Order: sequence, then C-alpha cells, then structure tokens
Amino acid sequence: MNKFLIAIAIIFTVFATKTVSAQDVTAQAESTMTDKSQTPEQRATKMTTLLKDSLALSDAQYTKIYDINLKAAQQTDAAFKALGQAVVTLQTKIKSINQLRDAAIKKQLTPEQLTAYEAMKTNAKTTATTKVTNAQKTAKTNQATRQQKIATVKANRNK
Repeated sequence: MNKFLIAIAIIFTVFATKTVSAQDVTAQAESTMTDKSQTPEQRATKMTTLLKDSLALSDAQYTKIYDINLKAAQQTDAAFKALGQAVVTLQTKIKSINQLRDAAIKKQLTPEQLTAYEAMKTNAKTTATTKVTNAQKTAKTNQATRQQKIATVKANRNK
C-alpha cells in the first residue's frame, strides 16, 4: 500500500496544478516518467503490480490494466522525446495521457476496487501537494539564507 501511495504521490507531484517553476516541473517529470533506468514495460509492470497488490485485481484485470499502463508509459516517453523542454506543452500532454489512463483503469475495476482506488488517489494527491508546498517553502528559506549570507559578506568587505 505504501509503495503504491509513493508512486501515485510522485505522479501527482509532477502533475499538480500548483505553480511550480519550469525547472522544478521538468526535473520532477523527468525523474518519474522517463526514468532512464526503467523501460516503459518495467514502469507499467511496477505500477500494475502496485495496483494488483492494493486492489486485489484479478488476472484478467491485471492484464488489461498492464496494457493501459504500458500504453501510457510509451506515450509519455514519446511526448518527452517530441516535446523536450517545452514544459507547459509537455505537462499538458502528460496530464491528458494520465486522464485517459485513469479513465481506462476505472472501467476495469469493480465498484469496491474503484472506491479504494479513488481513496488512494486522494490520499496520494494530498501527500504530493504537501511535499510540493514543503519543497517550495524550503527553496524560499534557502534563497533568503543565501541572500542574507551574501549581504553579510558584502558588509564585511566594506569594513
């Protein structure tokens, strides 16, 4: 369950609608969606296995949802290759891919699984939003600290 929440949190962190700098979005997206150490097949297997473990998917559901996740992973890789540094366009394209993937997955779930899936997504989104907010606060604090150190060094030079 925790692994799934972490995976969903990472995905939602990338696509959170919070205002994040282009560098932050690019770094987060690259680290989660185009992890060079994992192929689309490996990412699809990992995500589908997490869903299987969390939602008790049948073998038939596993196969269909694996295909859905694989298609999304391949489309995400293609979007990164095609769009590269066009962060806003890339973010929009990946959001669209994920919405289609999510709708397709929902069609494969039983009502009980769907309820659990929605609860997991809500929890993951909350966790991701908190992480983004905390990261932004940390960045602002670090910037203020750096500026204060620079001012101190300049003041000491002028003495």
